[in-house]
Formats: sequence, structure tokens, C-alpha cells
Amino acid sequence: MRRTHERSEEEEHASQLPNDPGIVSRARPGFVKFRLAWLFWLLVIPALWWALREVPLPQIVDTLASLRGWQLLALAAVNVGVLAIFSLRWWFILRVMGGRIPFSRAVGYHLIGFGVSYFTVGPQIGGEPLQVLLASRHPSVTLPAAVSSVFLDKVFELLTNFTFLMVGGLLILASGATGNWPGGVWWVVAAALLALPLLHLLALSRGKFPITALMAHSKIPAWLLRAAKLIGQSEEQISTLLRTRPAVILVTAAISAGGWLAMFVEYALMLRFLGQSINLVQLMTAFLASQLAFLTPMPGGLGALEAGQVLAFSSIGAAAAVGLSASLVMRVRDLVFGLPGLVLAGNELRRPDARAAQSAGTESTINSFEKNIIGLEE
Repeated sequence: MRRTHERSEEEEHASQLPNDPGIVSRARPGFVKFRLAWLFWLLVIPALWWALREVPLPQIVDTLASLRGWQLLALAAVNVGVLAIFSLRWWFILRVMGGRIPFSRAVGYHLIGFGVSYFTVGPQIGGEPLQVLLASRHPSVTLPAAVSSVFLDKVFELLTNFTFLMVGGLLILASGATGNWPGGVWWVVAAALLALPLLHLLALSRGKFPITALMAHSKIPAWLLRAAKLIGQSEEQISTLLRTRPAVILVTAAISAGGWLAMFVEYALMLRFLGQSINLVQLMTAFLASQLAFLTPMPGGLGALEAGQVLAFSSIGAAAAVGLSASLVMRVRDLVFGLPGLVLAGNELRRPDARAAQSAGTESTINSFEKNIIGLEE
């Protein structure tokens, strides 16, 4: 009799499932993710069209033809190393916050973030939400931990940029080799923009939550309340890390410095392979120009990179053609990493959600256990 009563309740519940909007909404994410995966694959086509349309292909071919095979392989190896170093920084931060994902996954997610950011309008920002989404799908990674790790990784990226740009700028100014390089106003603007992450980090280290306080005094729409709560949790998590584990900050800073030095070595090798011999100050001038170009709001620093390199080499008395060749090599490098990042994004979004699969497995085990208990009771 008891089993008959339970079956009738189950049948009544099953009859209500199609009309339950909660069930319907839970059934749609898989379809939405599939559509999102196709979206990233389709983005490869316009991205490739944009690259071929905006970048002078004949000049790229001529520039690459002037390089030997082993030189191209050497530059590719250094760039893979740069990707691995910056992926290590995020992987380390996430691991400290309790997230456990394979390092190879961290490299893949970082490549995806770069690919999306490269083709997004803005100063190399745009792929972080997708990086958070992919990381949070792992069972050991909570959403606040994913947001906090990506945010802190971005903060250290900007802080490292700020430090090296300022040190390099002071070195150039001290040497008097500014030439036609933009004056002090541009450096002040760059310093002000890049100092914001430092001020935020200092506030968090003292137990202050600037973004949370700003949202508390603002009228937030209902649909943004969950995001506001998540940001508050992330600020608290980062603040706790800064105050209780300062050694983590030192390790992260060391990894960041290593990544920047690797980028500098890659740039120096590229110029050497292009047959350009310049001193350290001139090399720093041209390198900083390439980094400042990616802070412009154009996708991939389009136009700013080419113009900046030509201006930089002209200001140090070198041939402007070398600056153009350097910008073309860098453009090819970024496309070689950016386009596969978009393809990888589509592949990753089609993968089953590990957290959802684990939850489904747990629910199946519980249901099986309940059935066994019912059978024993009968």
C-alpha cells in the first residue's frame, strides 16, 4: 500500500514536469551552450576575414620569407613559453584559492581568453568572463574563486605593465633619447590609468572593498544583484589572501616579471632576426611602443601597433621599414595564437560540464540508494 501511494505521488509529480518553468529553464542551458559553441566557431570566419583585410598580406609574406625556418621556430618556442608563464600565474592563484584544474587546462583557458580579448574592442579585455565560466565548470572550483583568480590575475597583469612601462619610460627620459616620442602628457595618462589596479589592491590589503562600497551606494537593477553579490565575495576572498598569505603575492609578482622578461627577449630576438642592431635604450623604446599599442581600444591594437612601431624606429634614427616589418611579425604571432583560441573556445563549450555531470552522478546514486531502501522495507 505504501509503495502504491509513493508511485501515485511520483506519477503526479511527473505529470507536472512539462509545465514546470524551472525544469524547462534547466533543460535549456545545454542548448544555449551548444549555440554558444557554434558562435565562437563562426567568429573565426570574420576574424580571419578581418585579419586578411586589414593586414597587408604581401608584405607579411615578404617579411616572413626573409626569416629562416629555425628563426621562426625559435620565436614560436619563446612565445609558447610566454603563454605558459602567464598561464602559470593564473593557475597558481587559482590553486591557492582552492581550485584544482590541470595545468594544461589552464593554458588552454588562458589561450581562449587571449583569443576573445584580441578580437574584442578594448585594451586586451573581453575574454575574462569566458575564462571564469570554463574554470567554474570544474567541481573543485567555486564561482567566487574563479572570479577572484581571474580578477587578481588581470590586476597583476596591469600592475606589471605599469611597473615596466614606468621603469622603461624613466630609462628613456634619463638617456635623453626621446626624439619624436610623445611627451609627458601621454605618460601621465598611462600612469593614471594603470595605477588604478594598484590602488584597488592596496585598499583590499587593508580590508577595504571599494567596488562593494560603490555598489552599496548605487541603485542596482534586480537582474544584477547576483553579480553584485559575487563581486563582493570575490573582493573578500582576495582581501583575505592579501592579508594572510603575502608570500603568494611575491611569487605571483615574480612570475609576472618573468613573463615580461620573456616578452622582451622575444622582441629582441625578432629584431635581431630582422637584421636590426640597436642599443638597450632604443630597444626599450621600440618595445614599450608595442606594449602601449595594445592599451588602445582598437581590437588587437589595430593601426596603433603599426603606427607606433614606425614612430618608435623613426624616433631612434632607424629605418621606419624595420618598424613596419616588426609590427607585421607581431601581428602574425598574435593571429597564430588568437584564431586557435576562438576554435578552442567552441570545443570547450561543447564539453560536458564536469560539475553538472558530478551532480547528476550524485543524484543518480542517491536515487538508486533510495530504491534499494524501499525494496528492503517491502
